[in-house]
Amino acid sequence: MVSDRPKRPRDAFAAVANDPFDATVGALALFGVAGTRTHESASGPGGFGWRFVDTLHGVMPAALDYEAEISEVETIAA
Repeated sequence: MVSDRPKRPRDAFAAVANDPFDATVGALALFGVAGTRTHESASGPGGFGWRFVDTLHGVMPAALDYEAEISEVETIAA
């Protein structure tokens, strides 16, 4: 059976973003917010993994606007 579900978080974002870079930034922002939230509730390394997956599921899109820490990086030509 072939699933048409995205295989990676970036793929899910790529479905709604025009630019692959923007899709990747969005996916990483989601992971950052979920990781921060999970860190606050995990009591040890064994509990982080499953809590992280549960937290990923619970992050609402509007939360990314308020909780994600995205900044522009200045590039310097070599």
